[in-house]
Amino acid sequence: MTGSAASTNTQWKPVHSLTQAAPPPHLAAEPPRGRILVVEDQAVVALDLQRTLREAGYRVLGPAISLPAVEGLLARGRIDGAIVDADAGRLAFVLADRLADASVPVLFLADGANPLPARHAGAPILEKPFSRPRLLEALENVLAAPRLAEEAQPYAVSPPPPSWPRVFPQL
Repeated sequence: MTGSAASTNTQWKPVHSLTQAAPPPHLAAEPPRGRILVVEDQAVVALDLQRTLREAGYRVLGPAISLPAVEGLLARGRIDGAIVDADAGRLAFVLADRLADASVPVLFLADGANPLPARHAGAPILEKPFSRPRLLEALENVLAAPRLAEEAQPYAVSPPPPSWPRVFPQL
């Protein structure tokens, strides 16, 4: 093959004339709306929650049902919110306590028969059974609450200056 034969090849096109290929569908979608941890001990319910949240655009973490699993997820990075099955027993509240310590807003799923422990008495509860739209609405309200609180007080209030005793009262 000679040099002139290679230059007459019509299969090669300059880089600037190539059209941009569309990204794969999973990369073309909007970025996730937030990272949501699912704490659920029933596999079927956990899978349904995962599917609902993913379809709504959330990135789902879990399901986690042990303290080491929750600690590992907290260590990996930001968690924007959590859905905790309050009917999963005492361990659910231990995990909710740890999430509260990490300032992760929690939405409890409960059948309404058992009250929440005192520490979580004011936490939002979504009573079972619930619809998918109701779940997403409740989750959005939980995720919006910390932002609304920050907007209400955009600046930290500094304490008043200390009262110094007058050393020279005659001045």
